[in-house]
Amino acid sequence: MNPLLNTDKESVFSLYIHLPFCVRKCPYCAFYSSEVNSPKQMENVILGILHEAEFYASQSPWNERKIHTLFFGGGTPSYPRGELIEACMAGINQLFDFSENPEITIEVNPGTVTSQKIASWKKAGINRISLGVQSLDDKTLRKLGRIHTAEQAVKAWQKLRDAQFDQYSVDLIYGAAVSNPIDTWVSTLDDVLGWNPDHISAYGLTIEPDTPFYEQVLEGIQIKVDEEIELAQYNLARKKFADTGYHHYEVSNWSKPGHHSHHNVSYWDGTAYLPLGPAGHGFDGNRTRFWNHSNTEMWLKSVFERGYGRDDSEELTPEQQFEEAVVLGLRMVDGVEERRLEEAANHAGRTWQSDALKKFISNCYLLRENGILRYSNEGIVLADEIEAQLTG
Repeated sequence: MNPLLNTDKESVFSLYIHLPFCVRKCPYCAFYSSEVNSPKQMENVILGILHEAEFYASQSPWNERKIHTLFFGGGTPSYPRGELIEACMAGINQLFDFSENPEITIEVNPGTVTSQKIASWKKAGINRISLGVQSLDDKTLRKLGRIHTAEQAVKAWQKLRDAQFDQYSVDLIYGAAVSNPIDTWVSTLDDVLGWNPDHISAYGLTIEPDTPFYEQVLEGIQIKVDEEIELAQYNLARKKFADTGYHHYEVSNWSKPGHHSHHNVSYWDGTAYLPLGPAGHGFDGNRTRFWNHSNTEMWLKSVFERGYGRDDSEELTPEQQFEEAVVLGLRMVDGVEERRLEEAANHAGRTWQSDALKKFISNCYLLRENGILRYSNEGIVLADEIEAQLTG
């Protein structure tokens, strides 16, 4: 059994609050967000979030469970003034019960950090900071369209560290086409490791449809490095993190012992999660997935007319449940009980002991040990290909 997984899934849920505002949208970002027209816009969204929370607080299964993680995401949730985050948390506290020692995270853009906001976040009960550094090379930051500089990232880290939150995470991005991509990546890794954060996420740059980067690629502009360089950057990160005591617990996530992201793990282990705010996605912990309107005005209209901003939902088919069991289970580096995958395959009318599975095991890309199936060091870099063949 993977010790990171939530063993109390039936009595808790995770709450995701989407604040869709940005100073300027990054050209790689496919999440729903928009630039702010007025402070009133932000206030209306917070009111809508609390109105939506009030609706769900009387609905099953949310009224039968306690919040064990809460995550302010976006957008740029560190953009609104701190008092709005305080008001939002105060309302949530009145409507829901929390489990003991809940993990409460806010994503922070270094270009939006102020002492006043930090004080408000502390007062609101936020105990975990996820700092979107992405790089400590100014040319890379400009390539990624970030609003902050490397110097601002360092100063933001120092301010946040001085505030003594319980946990700190740093987000990094590799794979951008810049001069000396290996050297600048190594420099960023070394500097961030010098900060000694509790948790580090390192994501390869992806080109998503309907983003400026996607359009630029269609125009022939090079946005990403070659696959060989991107793989080298990933492997450099893996080695440096391992050498400095970080546990590689998910394909793109590393933590000091006991500091993995409980919220992220909720998405991978089947814990129920509730979205508040436009474009949020939810799961009832059983078979139903649902999502909110991905337009702020449409979401607000729905919230104040019906009480909630849900756009649509779906009941997962046995085939979808099988695919998710494979993809989400194998994302956990310590592995997944193979029995769960075989049961999901049988339920979907699929043959689990397929030729593809046997091939990946014989090639040592997948390891089978004591009923657990997991990627080898060589297999994890082929995760997307392996998962596609296992579920195809």
